Amino acid sequence: MQNDVFQPGEGVHFVGIGGAGMFPMAAVLAQKGCVMSGSDLIENKNTQVLEEIYGVHVSYGEHRAFNVPKTKNLKYLVHTSAAKSDNPEILEAQKLGLKIYRRGDALAELTRHYERVVAISGSHGKTTITAMLAHILRKLCPAAGFIVGGKVNTWKIPSNAGNGDIFVTEADESDGSHTALSPYLTVIPNIEDDHAWSVGGDAQLMANFRQLVSQSKHVIYIHSANTDTACAGHAHAQGYTKEALSSPEFFKTSVFAEIQDWPDFQIQNAALALLVLDLLGFDRKDSEPLLPSFPGAARRMVKHVTRLNAVLIEDYAHHPTELAAFLSGLRKMYPGWRVQVIFQPHRYARLKRYIHEFADLLKTVDQVVVTPVFAAWVNKEGVDSADLARLIGPTASVFEANDWEKIAHAVDPFYPHPVGVVTAVVGAGDIEKVLPYLKGMY
Repeated sequence: MQNDVFQPGEGVHFVGIGGAGMFPMAAVLAQKGCVMSGSDLIENKNTQVLEEIYGVHVSYGEHRAFNVPKTKNLKYLVHTSAAKSDNPEILEAQKLGLKIYRRGDALAELTRHYERVVAISGSHGKTTITAMLAHILRKLCPAAGFIVGGKVNTWKIPSNAGNGDIFVTEADESDGSHTALSPYLTVIPNIEDDHAWSVGGDAQLMANFRQLVSQSKHVIYIHSANTDTACAGHAHAQGYTKEALSSPEFFKTSVFAEIQDWPDFQIQNAALALLVLDLLGFDRKDSEPLLPSFPGAARRMVKHVTRLNAVLIEDYAHHPTELAAFLSGLRKMYPGWRVQVIFQPHRYARLKRYIHEFADLLKTVDQVVVTPVFAAWVNKEGVDSADLARLIGPTASVFEANDWEKIAHAVDPFYPHPVGVVTAVVGAGDIEKVLPYLKGMY
């Protein structure tokens, strides 16, 4: 499949180039020979990589019209979904007659350069499944392309341009942009109402998934009421139960013995990755043995400190289903241990929608420290962190400001316990800023 968009030598300007979804795409376009530039509010490790490895010019600070290069070869502007229509760089691109794409629409154009596109969609698990696939493909098929929408531990760049055949990418449901894709294979581990508010409601969210499925040649999914509905009637959709995917019988080699202590959801993610590789023509005897060496996706069940009876672990969980899976995984890995959680609610809209579910889950742990809601610039929607702490009850405390050092010292990593203590830092915002203070306590 070919596309005349994003050809070598053409200029592309990215607004928000350092973001988790924008950075790997910018790297792929640079690898393909596009002349890249971009802007972001602050410098970060992603922008540093783009500057150092690909020579990308990045402008920092407020978005300004003059950040957009005035070069003859500049053809496109790609912007994060967070950028508003009155963004000065978008307005400048309109004046210059550039083609303007949201990130998701630009991704759709990029995928038209590839024959077999694998789209990983769903509400939870996209980054991990995509990263697992990329990890195995880097060993078995270095010419495969991929974009992981998050950092993979030990990797400098979570993307690869590939040779035009296989391309694996996350397909984001949060802004509905996954509907722009027409994949060879779509993977849907789950569908929940998270992000329904940003796409027009529950019905529209489901309609978007049904559209993605209808545009896919093959579909692999895990059975649930929503995924069954979305995939109903597709001639080449194959559904699996969670139990089947996490069973030893699913695996064809002895690898299960090495991953059986993984949380169940992580084993299911691995099984889905293997099913993708099966369909792409790879042999299980080659793909399965590579699973145990998967370095993990950043902020997904990452162990920062491991002592005999004291562990510090971080996870990105910011939805009740993700939090439930994370806590279940902790109890599987550390049975009988004391569990203490520092939790950052992510967005007021999500907290308002799920506050009772969050509270019921957090009541089951020994101690909870609730930080301020991430995204304080958004209206409070009638709830805040203090409301969550009140619902949790006497095991919870709340902080009104992000004093990360004080927050860290609200827990005791070596609390007297006959088995051990696991301290968990949980959230998808900037809660990782507490980690240096916690590490200093071990």
